[in-house]
Amino acid sequence: MRKVLGDCGDSPAQARQRGCKFDTISFTWSLPACFNAELVDDFRRQYGFRYFEDRGGTVEVPYEIVALGERDLHASWEEHLIHCIYTWRKFHNSWSLGLPVDSYVGSLNHTHHCGEQWIEQLYSPLDIYSINTLILVKYPTCVTNG
Repeated sequence: MRKVLGDCGDSPAQARQRGCKFDTISFTWSLPACFNAELVDDFRRQYGFRYFEDRGGTVEVPYEIVALGERDLHASWEEHLIHCIYTWRKFHNSWSLGLPVDSYVGSLNHTHHCGEQWIEQLYSPLDIYSINTLILVKYPTCVTNG
């Protein structure tokens, strides 16, 4: 049976006050028990995606601002697809080690959504560099996975 360990509130200020960290893979505020720093660092190091204020990709937001977790931003289709792979990795890492996971990454709806995005890319490929993804800042709960 799952147990809710807590949440980060509903604002960046509350999240910081509760000791939460911002995960730039999923744009979620996470309790330390649900935060995978190694994976977040790998995502940044491997890909260095760019984020924008607008869907047109004309106003780039520096990563230092992105990492503050204070606003919704736009990103490329490539970022969206790689985000899916990394959230699957986060879920499976947590599951295999018996660690807590946030309710966004652990959501079956998110897994289905990501699978559908990859199927769409296989059969009706989009330009992976198009800025077509709005990423919302989220405040999921941190839950045990057993």
